[in-house]
Amino acid sequence: MINLINQDSCSAPAAKFPRINHLPESPRSISVITIPSLKIKLQQAFLSTFFCYMLCGGLATIFDWGSFYLLNNVIKWNYLTAVSISFILGTVVNFSSNKVLTFKNHYKNIPLQFTVFLGGAFSALLLTYLQMVVSIEYFHLSPMRARIMITAVMLFYNFVYHKLFTFGRFK
Repeated sequence: MINLINQDSCSAPAAKFPRINHLPESPRSISVITIPSLKIKLQQAFLSTFFCYMLCGGLATIFDWGSFYLLNNVIKWNYLTAVSISFILGTVVNFSSNKVLTFKNHYKNIPLQFTVFLGGAFSALLLTYLQMVVSIEYFHLSPMRARIMITAVMLFYNFVYHKLFTFGRFK
């Protein structure tokens, strides 16, 4: 029990309060993470990761579009055959660069992780096929123009899939 009466004094009793020594002496020494500051840090981390993802995706896109152009325009293969082969080349570059640079992922079972990556890549390929056919056959876009527009759309689908499943699940 805390003694609140000063027994040493002959005057009126004065309250004695125990000194609390574990509190910081100034408000500046208190480190508080507020919701807005946490939100800003999360946004910065997301933007940094997304920017790196876009750079790696840009590298993969160079392989993808370059091989698509070569196969479709120079060798004169059908656009669906060309997009299939170019997509595979871009996927290998995309997996390798994002594993190492964007997500800094150290998961050792690479065949399993690449299989999950391919699951996302092939679902994206099916969506790409669908969009290519609609863009070329119904909207009469050139194959290269359709490919560029579809790549921009698929960027967001791929980022979310790989962040959550390929590199978020296997660490």
